[in-house]
Amino acid sequence: MALLKIDRPQAQGVALDFSPTMLAAVRSRFGYFAAGHPIA
Repeated sequence: MALLKIDRPQAQGVALDFSPTMLAAVRSRFGYFAAGHPIA
């Protein structure tokens, strides 16, 4: 997702994961995208 946003900033996508470790990682990595909305 991060590489896609670099190349195509207007792109939108959905990523699914339910593990606490991965949810924390996505929040820390994608938190700077205004359009990113991690959902737990």
